[in-house]
Amino acid sequence: FAFKLLWVNATLWMLPQATLDISLYQSAVEEVAENFALPHGMWWEPLSIIVMAGLVRVGIPFFYIARVFLPGLSSLTLIPFFLVFRRFDQPEVASVATLLLAFAPLELSIFQIQMYRNVFAGFFLMAALNFTFTESQRIPVMTILSAIALFLSHVVPSLVYLATIFAYGLLHRKEKDGKRCVTLFVFLAGISLVSMVYFSPTIYSWLY
Repeated sequence: FAFKLLWVNATLWMLPQATLDISLYQSAVEEVAENFALPHGMWWEPLSIIVMAGLVRVGIPFFYIARVFLPGLSSLTLIPFFLVFRRFDQPEVASVATLLLAFAPLELSIFQIQMYRNVFAGFFLMAALNFTFTESQRIPVMTILSAIALFLSHVVPSLVYLATIFAYGLLHRKEKDGKRCVTLFVFLAGISLVSMVYFSPTIYSWLY
């Protein structure tokens, strides 16, 4: 965990994309913290902006958010990742996979454009998968909440999550977990479709 924290902290400032992210996010976060309004084009993936703006609002400088909070959140992703991987393989294999992830500066970076946004999405993707496969309550509250947080963080990993639980549900459709995943997929996909229909006039006006 400590290595991951230091590694992300170092590489985040060495990568060229990080410079663009810092200028983009700092101005957007400070604007939201001051005006309580999301900038144009960020309303549909607002969670990272809102959380960081809240931290700025309570007096934490953006510098410390970028150097401490975000690397810390990235490091915490190792925990749900290990728990998810351990479910499908031996603990030794899960430990090696988690160790390899510790060397990745930003999880699942192939699925993202802005790195800070992906830190939130990577954490909630692993958390949602972990709760999906482990929560035993009849109404999976933590699964739904973590999935919603994922959808509000980044669209592409949200689609990866939906595809994962759909594929798992089909492969294990005769088992209890498989039926549960299919039901969860239908529920979350339905919410996503309704949201797209509701916001389609706004999206259309921006595109055209």
